[in-house]
Amino acid sequence: MWKLLSQRAFNHGGKIYDRFASPLARELHERVVDDVARLGLPSEASVLDASTGPGRLAIALAGHDLAVTGIDLSPSMIDRARQNSAGVRSVTFEVGDVAALPFPEDSFDLVVSTAALHHWSRPALAARELYRVLRPSGQLWIYDARPGRYPAFTGALEAITGTPPERTVLGRGWLRYVVRLSTRPKPAQARI
Repeated sequence: MWKLLSQRAFNHGGKIYDRFASPLARELHERVVDDVARLGLPSEASVLDASTGPGRLAIALAGHDLAVTGIDLSPSMIDRARQNSAGVRSVTFEVGDVAALPFPEDSFDLVVSTAALHHWSRPALAARELYRVLRPSGQLWIYDARPGRYPAFTGALEAITGTPPERTVLGRGWLRYVVRLSTRPKPAQARI
């Protein structure tokens, strides 16, 4: 039911999706912001919000003195994200595919994505690209429900990094169904 509702809202534009999905995602986004705060990134660190949707997480992260870029395949989502971010100075949004990112290697200190992995049509390529754009010591955090169902993504990450991604169950309320897949900090010599 949720997948059908989100797909219909997605197909009819970012405004409708934002109206229904943002209240549901608020608790998850608060958790991600808390996780990022605990990471202790320096001021103006560069963060990529992959599959940003209407940009609510990217905007919240930018409010913590981070330089945030949101990317999404849907032009209507990016239009909505730009509307939502009016007046926020340290956030930008671009249309783009997570499986073919328009950024050079070593662009971001942290890459995050929330509830999007299940939408990616080429998860192995997405894993490669998301890891490629990390700076040395950067981390990749993917939050999604039951990500073990996506072996192409987790397998690609393991092949790239040499270790399986760490799995952290968020563990309270409905978030107990959400897992954060995370990589260890990217070594300086890593090249994809």
